[in-house]
Amino acid sequence: MSEESVEKIKEQLGDLWEQSERDQDPVALWKTIKVTHTAYNTGALFFDQSSLNKGYNEIKMLRGETLISLKTRMTTALKAMESLGMIIPDDVQQAQDFIEKLDQRFRNLR
Repeated sequence: MSEESVEKIKEQLGDLWEQSERDQDPVALWKTIKVTHTAYNTGALFFDQSSLNKGYNEIKMLRGETLISLKTRMTTALKAMESLGMIIPDDVQQAQDFIEKLDQRFRNLR
């Protein structure tokens, strides 16, 4: 892990980082990394937010993809957006977005 990553984790998690480091607990370490690294962070906030917004809007159901997999990809993108302080669509909008992203197998839902 880079020094920058370690510093970011320490800054945001404080005691949790120290505990995972002290206990040498790989599960706790993974949780701390996920909290601080849910999005690719270039350090240019506007660029990162713009990229995430575009990525979320471009999500489409892949050929043969399951509903759960699509939902997971959307949830991951939303968590990344939240980690960068972006406004997250409300539940109704997320449901509408999900339906719009479905493939032709689910066209009767549109």
